Amino acid sequence: MTFYTLPSVTVLFFAGARQRAGTARVELEVPDGSTVMSVAEAGCRDAPKTCCLPKNVAFALNGQYADPEASVSDGDEVAILPPVSGGADSDDGMAYVLVTADDIDSDDIVSRVASSSDGAVVVFHGITRDNNMGRKVVNLEYEAYSPMAEDTMREIIGEMQSRWDIGAVAVAHRTGTVAIGDASMCLAVAAPHRKHAFESAQYFVDELKQRVPIWKKERFEGGEVWINDSPGDA
Repeated sequence: MTFYTLPSVTVLFFAGARQRAGTARVELEVPDGSTVMSVAEAGCRDAPKTCCLPKNVAFALNGQYADPEASVSDGDEVAILPPVSGGADSDDGMAYVLVTADDIDSDDIVSRVASSSDGAVVVFHGITRDNNMGRKVVNLEYEAYSPMAEDTMREIIGEMQSRWDIGAVAVAHRTGTVAIGDASMCLAVAAPHRKHAFESAQYFVDELKQRVPIWKKERFEGGEVWINDSPGDA
């Protein structure tokens, strides 16, 4: 007699999707031929708080952005990624990336790009402000799909280094609760000339807000909200 085992997969939830599902992960057995989309929908149905698949989400399959119709196999990991808002460390000499729950040491970040061959270092600090849209902000909370976030930031840095004449790039991004006045991100870009450092730094920040799976919850007087979450998903 032959026994067949159904593929076993993991569904991961982040930010507002995690809050609605009541869990960060669901383990499932799914039929052969299942797709990323069908697995995500099954994960929503099997979550402790049964929920609908949020609007405007992206998907990842084993840590890489994936088409909803991509096939899944036994042992795969499917992540539901709400729109992003605007770990371990890594250093390959030209790109340093850190996603951390600890306070950011901006002096350390800047020191990692310093070079006698570069005449400019542009530094960007993302700081938690005390107001937004007329609300008094209490603090921010960041959540990340850390391995994928780090890989995507390295990918963006590679794009910067191919488009502009720049040297080393270092970036650190916080997770967890970030108090008013504290840094959620520090980015340092070295270059022979300031124009390339400025332009590439802006490119990184813009792309991070669009592509990197890091989410931001704003806590304000009277409530809290995941930034860029779809109102109809509540």
